Amino acid sequence: MILNLLVTSIILYLALLLAKAFLSLRYKSNFALPKHATVVEAVTVKRVTIVQPILSGDPLLEESLEHNLRCMHEFKDAPQVSFLWLIDDDDSEAQRIASKLQNVYSNIQVVFCPKVPEDLNPKAFKLQLALEHIQTPNIAILDDDTMLSKQSLVQALYSLENSKATTIVTGLPYYLSGTSLWSRLVSHFVNNNSIVTYLPLLNFMEPLSINGMFYIMRKDELEQLSAFKSIWKQLSDDFAMACLVQDNGGKIIQTPTTHAVQTSVKDLKHYIQLMHRWFLFAQTQISHQRTSTTILVSLMLGLPALLLWTIVILSISALITSLANLAFGSLALVILYLLVFSILRHFTLRYLHKHFLQEPPSFSVALSLLAELLQPLHMLHALVHKRIVWRSRHIRLEADGKFSYIQDVTK
Repeated sequence: MILNLLVTSIILYLALLLAKAFLSLRYKSNFALPKHATVVEAVTVKRVTIVQPILSGDPLLEESLEHNLRCMHEFKDAPQVSFLWLIDDDDSEAQRIASKLQNVYSNIQVVFCPKVPEDLNPKAFKLQLALEHIQTPNIAILDDDTMLSKQSLVQALYSLENSKATTIVTGLPYYLSGTSLWSRLVSHFVNNNSIVTYLPLLNFMEPLSINGMFYIMRKDELEQLSAFKSIWKQLSDDFAMACLVQDNGGKIIQTPTTHAVQTSVKDLKHYIQLMHRWFLFAQTQISHQRTSTTILVSLMLGLPALLLWTIVILSISALITSLANLAFGSLALVILYLLVFSILRHFTLRYLHKHFLQEPPSFSVALSLLAELLQPLHMLHALVHKRIVWRSRHIRLEADGKFSYIQDVTK
């Protein structure tokens, strides 16, 4: 009985994973991208400014910023892509890094930002300040831990310039493996889920949100919508921006082009805070969808982790029963099933990585499984605890997406 349930759970899990993998590949194959990027370069790169709100604290910050400068320096027969960095006027470390890189690269403009008002989203507040400094018709918003390739920028610009509606074009994130266990766990969580979360449902419906780590819009459309000012009281600025554009008749283009992210997660506490924030944002986004969409998304995202827990529990039960009864044939079968399951799961994910990611990062079977097993725990944490720790600030997230800072964290 236990073995039959185990086999059924394994089949259901793998069938769902393979279905999502097929739909992801199908979406990519039907997505219009330029076949010859160099043909598009001269037309597009002079038409964009890459805007990055920068906050020091991550030891990889300088490396990430310089990576983007170096990649954009590779464009031939076209002006360099312009960078606009938004730095707090009291962030001396970010200012030091900016000054150092300005001595090497000439295409950086730095805007020093005053202290953000308590009730405003810092990122949206800074981006609003940036608008008056931008001369190009298109604006690319890029987080300071995100590394953008030349190819991804060209393809995103191609999609934007071939769209007539008010449009957000966004990309697909993946995480580089860090040096700590906690950084690697985060990277495995993202790389388990990114492709099979963003893309499969796009075969049947419009995107529900955007990836706020990188997206592009036209400057005049941002100004017409008063976009950053309209969302600067919302904590999840990427979801708020997506809703603003769609509510005004615009659309989101989710490209299958990828960009790497590298974030240092120093310890268990930092890991829990980061995952809690992500899952709380995800819950907020899902809660604003229609009931049918909420059910579909919950099944797509939550069911695999629950099936994995079922497989683990049934496997342990079967192993204990087999050992107690000295049923070595059953014991061998359980081990064989688990081995086949792990191999098929791993190679399916790696096949997707090979076909989507520019440089597939290292990937561990054990850490990948552990990251997925932890997902229901993160979801439960987000359900019962609505307060976020972001950097050193404690924040209360409201049901409508607005937020307030908690001065006394014991309340």
